[in-house]
Amino acid sequence: MNVFRKPSRALIVGALVCAAAGTTGAQKRPSAVPSAPSDKTVIHVLNRIGFGPAPGDVERVRRIGLAAHLDQQLQPDRLADDKVEARLAGFDTLKMSTQDIAQDYYLPALMARRQAQRAKGNDPAMTPETPAMTPDKSGAEGKDRTPEERKAAQAERVVLAELMQQKILRAAYSEKQLQEVMVDFWFNHFNVFAGKGQTRIYLTEYERDTIR
Repeated sequence: MNVFRKPSRALIVGALVCAAAGTTGAQKRPSAVPSAPSDKTVIHVLNRIGFGPAPGDVERVRRIGLAAHLDQQLQPDRLADDKVEARLAGFDTLKMSTQDIAQDYYLPALMARRQAQRAKGNDPAMTPETPAMTPDKSGAEGKDRTPEERKAAQAERVVLAELMQQKILRAAYSEKQLQEVMVDFWFNHFNVFAGKGQTRIYLTEYERDTIR
């Protein structure tokens, strides 16, 4: 015995009519994006999905339309970012792996501190293993640094300085404004910052390859 009831022709026709009516209603629904936005609306959008309008942005968005601009921002891989890339060309650490950064910047600073501790008669085993990527100390501890320690600390700070500078430059000049907002959001969303243990060693690669 067949326990499945065949739908009647009237029921099928009724379902098709309802589906067609729903499709027609959806087609007639007006777009939420205005076709001729005011400058106030354009500025509002640029502030919400980016870091604010750069010179010429309002006129460009008004010319191509908000819908086209939003579509561009949602596909950042298709946007050329030559201005930003040119400004970041000299930031060597941004292209380096965590291993290379540790070898070229952090380990020399750590070795310099250990040698300084030995010269002062202290036990280098008591020297913190975490690189101290902080501004030069103005107190007695900073004055006690050897020239080698100061030089190593200065090189060590280059990594974090370039990472911070590139974030500012991208926010100010990048065409991929929505992507930069999202990178900033997710970078700050997790408990990751330079002052947390040895996290600073991994920040460049983490921001570049995981977040970005």
